[in-house]
Amino acid sequence: MQLQIIPFRASHIELISPVVDDDMRQLALVGQNAGHAFTACALGRPIGAAGVTLQIAGRGQAWAIFSPLIRNRPVSLFRAVKHGLEEIIAETKVKKLYAVVDQDDEAAKRFMTHLGFHVKQHLFEREPKWHRS
Repeated sequence: MQLQIIPFRASHIELISPVVDDDMRQLALVGQNAGHAFTACALGRPIGAAGVTLQIAGRGQAWAIFSPLIRNRPVSLFRAVKHGLEEIIAETKVKKLYAVVDQDDEAAKRFMTHLGFHVKQHLFEREPKWHRS
């Protein structure tokens, strides 16, 4: 069964994560209002969301939040996030993406590497292929 991809809404965050604080709610509103985010659903239920928040011209910060239920669908998750990220890159013409990843989360670090990010100091960084010289 494939994941259904729908536009991200801030209310999805409450359905995805078992623990949500006020900072997460505010960041979810930024993600919704920026318009560069999507939600992955399984059987109609949001189980993950990801997007890019544009910071300064040509740069953005990638973000994602996943339910523990997503662990059962790693290939579908990867394909959905990769496709969504490529669409956002094409739409925004972003030249560099950054992501902050919990350094104790080995699975998250591997996931970012598979998406084309590499570690630069303490951040994961990615330059879209069409931008590289």
